[in-house]
Amino acid sequence: MAKRSSKTKKKVEDKTTLFTDEATLRALSSPLRMEILQAFSPEGRLTVAELAERLSRPRGSLYYHVRKLTKIGVLVEVEQRPVGRKYESVYEIVSDRIAIGSDPSSGQGNKALAKLVASMLRQTGREFEVALQQNLFEGREGAQMGRRQRAWLTDRDLEKIEDLLDRVEEICMKASERKEGRLYSVTSLVVPLPK
Repeated sequence: MAKRSSKTKKKVEDKTTLFTDEATLRALSSPLRMEILQAFSPEGRLTVAELAERLSRPRGSLYYHVRKLTKIGVLVEVEQRPVGRKYESVYEIVSDRIAIGSDPSSGQGNKALAKLVASMLRQTGREFEVALQQNLFEGREGAQMGRRQRAWLTDRDLEKIEDLLDRVEEICMKASERKEGRLYSVTSLVVPLPK
C-alpha cells in the first residue's frame, strides 16, 4: 500500500510497455480485466468507485481485479485522495500503450498468450453480436464491418502493415479523447501461418 497522502505521484510515462511473462498474460486473459483497462483509456486516472460507475458494476466485484492488475504492473496507484476518514486510491495504466507478446521458448507463455488473444476475439464477437441485435450498423449499409485476408508477406510488407495499424491506433486514441460520434471496438491481429 502506498503512503497515505493526497499528493500525486509522478505521472506515468507516455510509452509502450510490452508484457511477455506468463503470469501477466494469464491475468490479462480475463474479459473483465480487459474491460477495466479499456475504461481507463479515455479517462486516464480512476478510483475503483469511478470505475464501478463507468462499468455499471458493483465496486466489490472490481477490487480483486484492480489489485491483480496492480500486482502484475499494468495499473499503478498514483494518488490517494481523502474521502471522509478514509483514503481512496487513484489508479492509472502504466503507459499509454500496452503491448503483448510471448517468449517463443516458453510453452506456458505461449498458452497464456493464446488464451489472451482468444479472450480478445470472444469479446469482439460479443460486441459484434450486440451491435447486430441492436441494429447499430443502421446507416452503414455497404460499409465493411470486418475483413480477413491471407497473403504472402515480406518483412517490408509486415512493416507497412504495422505502420498502418499504429496509425489506426493513433486515430482511435485521439478520437477517444474527443468523445464524439459513436463508440466503436477495433480489433486487429496479424498471424503467421505454416507453409
